[in-house]
Order: sequence, then structure tokens, then C-alpha cells
Amino acid sequence: MDNKYLSIFVVGIAVLAVAIAGCTTSPPAATEIPLGEGAPVYIVGIVVPYPPFSTMDAGATPAGFDVEALRWIAEDQGMEVTFSAIAGNDRISALEAGEIDIACSGMTVTKEGKKKVAFSEPYLTANQMVVARSGSGVTLEDIAAGTAVVGTPSGSTAAVWIEEKLVDTGIMPVEKMRVYGDAALAVDDLEEGRIDAAVYDDLFMQEIIEGRNVAIIGFIETNTRYAFAVRPEDADLLALLNTGLSHLMADPSWDELKATYHIAP
Repeated sequence: MDNKYLSIFVVGIAVLAVAIAGCTTSPPAATEIPLGEGAPVYIVGIVVPYPPFSTMDAGATPAGFDVEALRWIAEDQGMEVTFSAIAGNDRISALEAGEIDIACSGMTVTKEGKKKVAFSEPYLTANQMVVARSGSGVTLEDIAAGTAVVGTPSGSTAAVWIEEKLVDTGIMPVEKMRVYGDAALAVDDLEEGRIDAAVYDDLFMQEIIEGRNVAIIGFIETNTRYAFAVRPEDADLLALLNTGLSHLMADPSWDELKATYHIAP
């Protein structure tokens, strides 16, 4: 069966969007952009490298989809932002400690996260694309039954879904789940026959598989929502983010930004 949601096979399992922990390696030193005079200044915590959301260019200047979006929003709302690189697992604690004012880099909206932070309006929504080698005969039923060897990026929504819904429930032996530094590496192993399928956000997987000897066999519905996060008491800052975000998403710059970072329309 082609291009159908896996949720119809995993009966009774509620698919949840999960918080992406992101990179856990020691981050580079913080890098700031020049500040103006008189405008409020906010520190943004980013995870690097965490493409396409946040990276450092050759000159150690922050770049990426979230970074560029926040720069646009800052200019639109008359504020200044400076970027501080932190470990992915530390974003919420850094907010709580007052070390940063805004957290980004692929932050996902979750029930647990809402207990600690205030999220902006979501700016991207993703489900999980499942791909296999062309002509391999691997199906979504094989994944649902736990018989396929599946690869996915470590810490991704797909990784957490596979762990919670297949491995932890005993459906899939743990050795059949393979984790990678990024989705491209998983697709490399897929083409080489080391795994049977690869799973990752559909917003980004389409670009990764272009020109590869793989085929889309279906989707896992997670409705993962990406947003920025602030402290709950920073209502004024949250309002600035939401207003600027709505302006950005209504501007041609939004589609240009998505195209620049190869995010599916």
C-alpha cells in the first residue's frame, strides 16, 4: 500500500508530537549581531549545528531558517536580537535561568513544554515521511510489524515515535532501530542496503531523497508543530514574536526563506 498513513496499522496508538532535544554536543562560543541604539535587545538561544534551523557560516556568524526568520521579525518589530549557541537539551533551562530570552532551532510544541515555557504561534507543521529503496517491496506494514530495519536521525520526532510506539511496546526489537547524525546519512545506508527504510520530517526529507534510488512508501502522522519559546511571564515579547511572525508569513520573504533552506511549501 503506497502513501498511506502508518497510524491505520498501529491500532490504538495515539501519535504525539514530541520535543526535539536537538544537538547535545558542546556548542561553539556565542556570536552576536551588531546592535542598534534605543531598541530592546533579546538573547536568542540556538543549537548549532542543527540545519536547516540554525548553523554557523564560515565566518562563525549564525545562519539558518530560524535565525533569518528572527532577524526579519526583529527588524519588523523594532527590536534587536543577539544569538547565543547552547546545547539542545539546555534551551528550556536556559530560558528559566534568564540566560536567554527566546529559544529556537526546531523547538516543537508539546504538552510537557507548555508547562515550562510559552510558545509562539507555530510557523511550520510536519509529519514523518517513510522511504525505502526503489523496488525493495518494503511496506508500511513491515514497519508496523517491527520486521523492517529502520533508520532515522537521533533525537528527531521520528526517532522518539519509533522508540515509544514500536520499540518500547515490544513490537520492534531495539536492534532494528538505527540512529544517525542526520537524515542524509540514513538515506545513504538505505541505498547501500544496510537498512530497509528511513523516516524523517516530510518538510525536509523530499529534498534529501531527490535523485536518490529510493521511493516514498507512506507517512506517519505526527503533526509536529515548530515554534519559538519564551518565559511564560514575557507576554509582551511573545506578542512581538507573534505579530512579527504573522507579518513575515504574509510577506513574500517567507516563501523565499523556505526556498533558501529547502523547506517544502
